[in-house]
Amino acid sequence: MGNRITGYLGTYSEEIYAFTLDMEEGRIEDIRIAAESPKPSFLTVAPSKKYLYAINELGKDEGGGMVSAFKRDPLSGKLARLNQVPSEGFFPCHVVINDRETHAVVSNYASGTLAVLPLGPDGVLGKAVQVITLSGAGPNTERQEGPHAHSFLFDRSFTRGFAFDLGTDRLMAYSFDPFADLPLTAAAIPWFNVNPGAGPRHGIFDPTGTHGYSINELASTVDVLKYNQSTGIFEELQNISALPEGIAGLNSIAAAIKISPDGNFVYTSNRGHDSIAVFKRDAASGALTLTGCIPSGGKTPRDFSIDPSGNFLLVCNQDSNTMAVFRINRATGDLVKLFAYPVPTPVCVIFS
Repeated sequence: MGNRITGYLGTYSEEIYAFTLDMEEGRIEDIRIAAESPKPSFLTVAPSKKYLYAINELGKDEGGGMVSAFKRDPLSGKLARLNQVPSEGFFPCHVVINDRETHAVVSNYASGTLAVLPLGPDGVLGKAVQVITLSGAGPNTERQEGPHAHSFLFDRSFTRGFAFDLGTDRLMAYSFDPFADLPLTAAAIPWFNVNPGAGPRHGIFDPTGTHGYSINELASTVDVLKYNQSTGIFEELQNISALPEGIAGLNSIAAAIKISPDGNFVYTSNRGHDSIAVFKRDAASGALTLTGCIPSGGKTPRDFSIDPSGNFLLVCNQDSNTMAVFRINRATGDLVKLFAYPVPTPVCVIFS
């Protein structure tokens, strides 16, 4: 295959797509159906790279959310379906696998629940061993009428994780024990509260694990957080807009947040404004400086991903049915659009 890497696309159609990225030119050489699955809108690959997991974003009228497991063919990228189990909620939107590959943690947006699913040594999903129902509401009566679990983020130790609740403006800390009957336990530390009405969506850690970054969907802002790896406590250092000056937050809602492999730049996607925000990161303080907002190459950039080399950034433009490829300037973080490819309703992109 040469200098190439396989990636996967989650969609709002009935297919998961595989593709091959040329790591020198940034070209997508082929986009093919890897597996069929209903509304596979968020994907993750297990740390061993042997298995891929997809949430099936289904609501109550569709029988409720599901999670699907697939075994990867390392050469072709083809996915062989292993099994599918209920997500124990409605409209699941995120799934993450722990480092030992013993469990998956699923966030169910509409029902405001977290579900912990066991994984077999063969990658097969078991039925949930734990379901946590969140509670509360936020000031935005249209979007925060109740809890909305949007993602779950493990720290580097994988003994602690945080639930991002868009509905209640909270990052809630949990201890994680893969050997316990109930792996998640609410941690006896203060939950981190974002600004009222901000709506936390996703989070990342820097490569050292000393700073966290939370993207707030409703406010289109990023919270820069100092993280104490011993206590699990977040301390806010900065709150910064992901939009240029003069653009009201109501005109756009933020989506994804990613960090470059070297930790020098943070990127976020802005739906509505249809842009990728570029932040220069200070390694010592963790502080961010917005250096620009680059057009995403389409409409509604729901998700994007940076390839492992740090040279290319791929954007899923959901409402224009395209995936755009950008070259990253490793010195400045700037993006230059190279190519765009047709894909039906792409909403998630990951690399294997």
